[in-house]
Amino acid sequence: MRKLFLILLMAITVITGIAMARASAASPQSGLQINPLRDFQTIKPGQQKTGTLSVINLSSQPEVVTMSVKTFSVTDYTYDYTFSAPKADWIHFSQNSVELEPGQTADVTYYLNPGKNATPGGYYYTLVASTTVESQGTSSTVQAATLLYLTIEGDLIKTGNLSNAQVQRLVFGKDIGYSINARNSGNVHYFISVSSKLYGIFTSNETTPTSHLLLPGTIRRIGGSVPSPVLPGLYRVAITFRTDGGINQTSSRFLFYIPPWFIAVLLGGILVYRGSKNPKPKQQKHHVNKEPDS
Repeated sequence: MRKLFLILLMAITVITGIAMARASAASPQSGLQINPLRDFQTIKPGQQKTGTLSVINLSSQPEVVTMSVKTFSVTDYTYDYTFSAPKADWIHFSQNSVELEPGQTADVTYYLNPGKNATPGGYYYTLVASTTVESQGTSSTVQAATLLYLTIEGDLIKTGNLSNAQVQRLVFGKDIGYSINARNSGNVHYFISVSSKLYGIFTSNETTPTSHLLLPGTIRRIGGSVPSPVLPGLYRVAITFRTDGGINQTSSRFLFYIPPWFIAVLLGGILVYRGSKNPKPKQQKHHVNKEPDS
């Protein structure tokens, strides 16, 4: 009986595997890939310039890929992307669509042509490759995009500051968390470098700088952490904000660190102390006077 059950179980497993394989073969994969994912271009007002994108068909069937342009911006603090139609017609593709066989790659050229009266500063576009996939009677749109950071040369302003630095005031864990608001008050994007250092008793923990991109007229919330020290006590965390435009600003906050082992030692000491102050009372021996037998 047990052997028959095992044979039935193996047969069900094999049949299920074959059915899944057939279902996978019946529903072709779909997907697009575009390179580069991020592109930086600098151009003078009235100048013409070209760029190139590579679009790859990752599906198992031929795809007709269409190209389009949108502008993008970000929301303050969270830096979530929002997309909209471009106000100025500065970007054109060499071909608006391209047909790709499975696994095929095609290079698509785009042309930049800002007007002579273009205002210097940063402009931000999304170059989108799209295709429509049909599967089991339903259609879906698959897209891939390149973020284009376009700089119009001229009077470029790279100003900004660090504000609202926050650090955990009472820390028990292995990391000390912090956050800052990085503001770009200029008219063009730039990269910032954020690092932190811990000052205190027998410690100088320091973090490796992290790089972030700031768009003009925005505020970005940036979080990080620095390793906690070994000993308990009062410490200071210094957060440094540097830009590729020469801005260098540091903000400091104090905190008190209590490691878990110190809490355990403290509780153990309290228990020992209380035990020594309140010794157990000695048990008194009671003697029973036996009466003589009558």
